[in-house]
Amino acid sequence: DMAPLLAEIAKAGKLHHEDVQRPALRFEEAAAIKLSWTLAEDGAQTPNLRLDDETPTLLLRTEPALWFSPAKGALGYAKLDLAPALLERLASAPPLRPEDLIGAEAVFDRLGIAKAHWP
Repeated sequence: DMAPLLAEIAKAGKLHHEDVQRPALRFEEAAAIKLSWTLAEDGAQTPNLRLDDETPTLLLRTEPALWFSPAKGALGYAKLDLAPALLERLASAPPLRPEDLIGAEAVFDRLGIAKAHWP
């Protein structure tokens, strides 16, 4: 699959994002990816993916999964406690309104999603 190939290219200093004039992406240690929630003024919460250090990240559809952070200029293997497809779907969901929170918590519980990923 693509993950080992991308890892080797990054380790060789030859993997670039958007433009070869930019610095090559670094390959970093495996990192835990968590679902984080951003609270808006109206009380709605928007899901997003973050590394443990709170850096926004993307999940690449590789096997095994890779994380990619344009802000860090890096990628690495992803440590996940949810299936990649489920994590990706949750992260791309629309904002959760306050009045929908109780219903969403029931769905998260039914799906077996750890409370650490709940808003």
